[in-house]
Amino acid sequence: MEVLERVIVKVRRGKWAELKELHKKLQVIASRCGFPPARYYHALSGLDDWDTLIIEREWESLAAWEAACQEREAGPEIQPPHAEGHAIEEGVRFEAYTVLKAWSEADPS
Repeated sequence: MEVLERVIVKVRRGKWAELKELHKKLQVIASRCGFPPARYYHALSGLDDWDTLIIEREWESLAAWEAACQEREAGPEIQPPHAEGHAIEEGVRFEAYTVLKAWSEADPS
């Protein structure tokens, strides 16, 4: 079962440049732990305001997502970036979705 992970980050006003630098560090750690590439979005409208960053990744399975997260969290290198994030992010929430492949493909039936 493919899974779409979505991370919604409420960014403190004026902290976007700092957040970008933080995510560069986090991406290096994540890629070493088997995380797939991320797509980044800046909210324009919807439930979240302008100072919101959306990060999405697609995983081959829940097990792959869980294993990569456990590896990342077990390493000591994740602690300094997590601490930096508290000064930059007002809040973070996580969502996960099952990817419905058959609905996305051109299927006339």
